[in-house]
Amino acid sequence: KSKIRFIGASLALIKKAEHLTEHFDNQIININNNLRALSTRPRILTLLSLGGSAPIAAGSDTAVNTVITLAHGQNCFSNLSGYKPVSAESIIAAAPDFLLLPLHVVKSGGGVEAITKKPYLRDTPAGRNKRVVVMDSLKLLGLGLRTPEAILELSQEIHALNTI
Repeated sequence: KSKIRFIGASLALIKKAEHLTEHFDNQIININNNLRALSTRPRILTLLSLGGSAPIAAGSDTAVNTVITLAHGQNCFSNLSGYKPVSAESIIAAAPDFLLLPLHVVKSGGGVEAITKKPYLRDTPAGRNKRVVVMDSLKLLGLGLRTPEAILELSQEIHALNTI
């Protein structure tokens, strides 16, 4: 919301920015109200990079963690702060129900099939069941006007809901 207000003030569109902020708030509130009754919080693993010596996972204090939390999921690596390298063993031990991947990671990783065949993913519940959510990178990572859309999209996938 602070981004919306900052841009609105910078462009001398303060009233428009306030309207967008209110609309943004209402979207988040509506999504939360519809998800409140859910008793499960599926475990979500988000990888931001597959290359190098270790995959990079999203922990707490990240845009991804915010989206996961608001979608009523549980971040597998919320015990880490920021984006951190993680070991194959820690990914397997985290036992994610879903893998959440930004589109740029899917493209650089050779596609969903290739990614889920990686030894550290294939034996997780997400890998075995091919539960992979691919999302536009900026929508997932940007914390902007499309954040409610990202939350809604993720919540529909992880909770198998048709409409919220």
